[in-house]
Amino acid sequence: MLDSDIVNEITLPTAAGRDPDAAPPLPPLKLLRNYQEGVELMERWLTRKGQERALRILEAGCGNKWPLRLDGVQYSLIGVDVDERALEFRRAAGRPGEELRYGDLRERQLFAAGQFDAIYNSFVLEHVDGAAGVLEN
Repeated sequence: MLDSDIVNEITLPTAAGRDPDAAPPLPPLKLLRNYQEGVELMERWLTRKGQERALRILEAGCGNKWPLRLDGVQYSLIGVDVDERALEFRRAAGRPGEELRYGDLRERQLFAAGQFDAIYNSFVLEHVDGAAGVLEN
């Protein structure tokens, strides 16, 4: 996969002359073959976005470790999870720049709209009753 393909996988294309109120057309679906491909895709996208300015990232369902390597990227990270033991384990690892919070992603007022440049989660939504509500929030 070429790095120039990253934007096409994540952002929707716009068409000249299209009704501005109409929903944009969906790009062709590209399936990732494994977990590592997803991690690498997100690393490339965040690295590209991080060249513009420092990023504000929410890790939704952060668990006990941060899987992404963002060498050279300036970012602040807020991790949220409902598992206190996972949060304790992660706090013990002591990564600088992380803010870890106990919270339920289904709560509407957990964060203000537009507070983050990116939201990352991995293997979370399939464990959440009411996952559609999480996506709406």
